[in-house]
Amino acid sequence: MGQRAERAGYKAMNPLHEIELKYAADHVDWDVFERRVMSYLKKKFKKAKTTVRRIDGALDTFYDLQNVPIRFRRKAGGKLGELTIKERHSAASTVSRDEIDLFLSPPDKAALDAFMGKLGGKELFTLTKDYCLFEVKTDKLDLDVVIYHAYNESLSKFFIEVEVGKKSHISTEKAMVLVGKLGKDVAKMFKLGQPLNQSLFEIFNENRLSR
Repeated sequence: MGQRAERAGYKAMNPLHEIELKYAADHVDWDVFERRVMSYLKKKFKKAKTTVRRIDGALDTFYDLQNVPIRFRRKAGGKLGELTIKERHSAASTVSRDEIDLFLSPPDKAALDAFMGKLGGKELFTLTKDYCLFEVKTDKLDLDVVIYHAYNESLSKFFIEVEVGKKSHISTEKAMVLVGKLGKDVAKMFKLGQPLNQSLFEIFNENRLSR
């Protein structure tokens, strides 16, 4: 990825880097979202491949390992689990982050619990995610626009995210501009507020600690 980017005359995003904006979306109708976003993306990216996936019942369990939050994701019926660490590039913003993924097959939570225990980690909470994901792919761009419902026994929230993913072959600067423009368009389309400056983990963990 880096070599292709350098030949094009710019410094590429590193292979772990993602650029993302997140919005509160409790008032947004999912059916309206699907129709309007598909139409918008097809017009905006005429030459790109745009697909949509609807996934219900994904489980995200969060662990604390020496003050580092680690997410373990299992999709309903899936044969692959995903361990993820996300690290901000700035303490003041969640827009630019590195994401490190490690895949587990099969997604054995009992084994992971034992493994975390040996390392001194502890389970914090689990949430369920249902989501509708639009993926836009070209030879240089890996873009997601998603609406999702995240919930557990104590909190239920809806969010919309616009993200340039780590498989993209564009510069960080171009990714920031693109996400900013698309974020503004989507926010205007659905009357969203300002982008949030908390990660999903921070939102649910703050709720957990406040109880």
